[in-house]
Amino acid sequence: MGLACLFFQTTPSPHFLSRVINDKKKIKNRTQMTDMHIGSQIRDELHKQGRSNRWLADHIHVNMRTVNKIFLKEVIDTQRLMQISRTLGVDFFQRYSEALRDEHADM
Repeated sequence: MGLACLFFQTTPSPHFLSRVINDKKKIKNRTQMTDMHIGSQIRDELHKQGRSNRWLADHIHVNMRTVNKIFLKEVIDTQRLMQISRTLGVDFFQRYSEALRDEHADM
């Protein structure tokens, strides 16, 4: 007997079950998107190009502490991501789009 059945002492309604299933899908999708750690990808791309953290800081007009914070972020403001994409010449938004397409293909 499932946990939901014990809690309600009855069989859960189909509406309740569909909400539980949809909530699990939403959690799974959020997890997949956060698995794409954008800060790490920015750092990796920067170093792949042979550029320093200082170089990025100078080009996006922030201090080194802010650059280091960016590298730790799982998510990032769209304006900041656009600025970094332009600076590095890489479309980081495309990476999100590809992840989204992959998720839809799995459904």
